[in-house]
Amino acid sequence: MASYSDYINLEEGLGRIGGNKKIFGTLLDSFARNKSYDELCGALEAGDLPAAAAAAHAIKGMTANLSMTALYSASAELEQALKAGDNNTALFEKVREAREKTLAAIEPCKQDLV
Repeated sequence: MASYSDYINLEEGLGRIGGNKKIFGTLLDSFARNKSYDELCGALEAGDLPAAAAAAHAIKGMTANLSMTALYSASAELEQALKAGDNNTALFEKVREAREKTLAAIEPCKQDLV
């Protein structure tokens, strides 16, 4: 099994918020509850590429701030494709997989915040 560090760069993420472990843990929990992925799925299902691109952009921003490297890269690629009018299912699958693994990485990462 991959280490959480394959999906969340804890050192970099803590550096972005001044090293406050409690706040970083709270932000990780907040990310897990965020609805941008659901919005992305709904927009793609409806064929609304501009709304899907906006949702991918929101995911990209959150994951950049939390140093969620794999999901950041995947969402950035998908956002670019959607903005170009390309509903690329392979890129969406990459986002879905990275999101799943990133969500699974949150609890192990939080253990290192204690």
